[in-house]
Amino acid sequence: MKRIPLAYKSVDITTSSHALEPNGGNLTILLSELFLVTRGKLILFEPSYETISDEGKARMDKLGYIKGMHEVVRSLGGRVVEFKRMPTIANSLNPTACFIIDPPIINETKHVLNADIFMLPGTSLLLEKHEGFFVSKESGLAFPVLKSIPVLKTDNAVLATAL
Repeated sequence: MKRIPLAYKSVDITTSSHALEPNGGNLTILLSELFLVTRGKLILFEPSYETISDEGKARMDKLGYIKGMHEVVRSLGGRVVEFKRMPTIANSLNPTACFIIDPPIINETKHVLNADIFMLPGTSLLLEKHEGFFVSKESGLAFPVLKSIPVLKTDNAVLATAL
């Protein structure tokens, strides 16, 4: 989640359901990455630390859950346009809230491509499709495609400068 291999502003709507939750120390990094690839809205169903009991806060602190969503969004230039606690909660110590967020407008020169094109994870370097793999000419890294699914994690990259 820290290195999404999609083109800059290539996603219309990004959603999550408790995917950011256990990444408390990484909320700024994760939202920054989501803001880079999202052109429309982020609709995040995540816990709301600020609206729960002290017991719930203690539990979320112990588990390293996210907190301060509104502040982090604002600090990155985004805007929470709507916030609502969900009425049905499976666990009162971990209530779900819906955050509807406008990502910031980022004036950077990057590739603005369609969603069918992948980028080297964490960069704006284009990955070219070949039979059985994707490759970045600039970095020399190649990524396998298994049963038509690209495996675009830097841990799975192979240095293939001869390509």
